[in-house]
Amino acid sequence: MPGSARSVPAALVAAALLLSGCTLGGAGQAERTADVEQVEGIEQGEGTDQAQGSEVVTLRPGLPGEPNRVVDPDAVEADVAPASPFSDADVAFLRDMRVHHEQALAMTALVEGRTDREDVLLFVRRMDISQTAELEQLERMLTQHEEAVRAAGAGPTHGGHSGHEEHDEEGGHDGHSTPGAHHAMPGMLSEQDLAALEAATGDAFVRLFLEGMTRHHEGAIVMVEELLAVDGSAADPRLFRFANHVDSDQRIEIERMARLYAELPPA
Repeated sequence: MPGSARSVPAALVAAALLLSGCTLGGAGQAERTADVEQVEGIEQGEGTDQAQGSEVVTLRPGLPGEPNRVVDPDAVEADVAPASPFSDADVAFLRDMRVHHEQALAMTALVEGRTDREDVLLFVRRMDISQTAELEQLERMLTQHEEAVRAAGAGPTHGGHSGHEEHDEEGGHDGHSTPGAHHAMPGMLSEQDLAALEAATGDAFVRLFLEGMTRHHEGAIVMVEELLAVDGSAADPRLFRFANHVDSDQRIEIERMARLYAELPPA
């Protein structure tokens, strides 16, 4: 729901007010330490695959504050095989969530160079890894079900995150996807919001970023709730797990952003 980036999400304000009266040192430091270990573990493994001796293992990023998990590559391969047919609601959800994630990645790409707050930079690196992994997973699910990654007739968008290409109905590529405003999708920032974010620096940027990303995350939660409210949706166990993971991941990151917001000096 596009709107002014200055419209602060109620959940962020309430949490920030509560947290501002608490001692954040212990919890905040624990979160930062967990993020450092997680991000460094993934980066040292050059992505999600690591070599241990002659054996190749796969790392799955954990939720914020949780460790990475080493999983059996055979289990990963089995996990991408289609299980149940997708409903129209399933396909629409994945296509919309793809656009939603693309905008989140466009927002995280703006952070570097606009703030030197290490806790914010670390949080954003963790978010970038998580959103990219989810984006790849949802694209894989669509491809496995022989569904186009985007709907036929969907106009090209601009400024997307590099590395993720559009596929037309025949499976071809026609450029990069867009993170811009999209058919009243919940939580999406408007072009004006994105322009204001790009123009800001320092703590003003961080404040706008946290406000906008919190609203963006709240929109993703609404999208999951709307999907699961449709009879017959998410019958594929992988999609059901994915939707619930998105829901829990967004809620955890909203709490983390509230802590970061509470630590900012008054505007």
